[in-house]
Amino acid sequence: MGLAYIDYRQGRYAAAQEVFDGFFDWAEESRRNRREDWWPPFFLAATYAITGETDTALDELERAISLGYVDYRFLDNNPFFAGIRDARRYDGILSDLSRQVAKMRDKDAGGRRARPSLTSATDLTLETIHGDPEQQESAP
Repeated sequence: MGLAYIDYRQGRYAAAQEVFDGFFDWAEESRRNRREDWWPPFFLAATYAITGETDTALDELERAISLGYVDYRFLDNNPFFAGIRDARRYDGILSDLSRQVAKMRDKDAGGRRARPSLTSATDLTLETIHGDPEQQESAP
């Protein structure tokens, strides 16, 4: 998908279309075989977003989410979806997905110590793994 994105952005539409056609074929085959997971509609959403077909991209994105796609942070930072981020409907989809993930996190915590929320790999420190050493009891 990455090379197709670059080809499309640089005006090499035939090369990009060849990759996009592969995604269309894969998605159609998945639907024919009743393979219900989020990958095919997610890649279709990306393809339609790249080519400027906003409504169709958003339809496929909603389908991907209904089938289990949850990574709203990746979605909001992925350049493939840059062309649809100005759409009001996109904002609503992203807000709903963010709330859905927050509910899943709350439910997952369910009385257990919540996992640290890491915003990047550099946030991972011994303190986030083991807790603040000053607040732990010392060994006898």
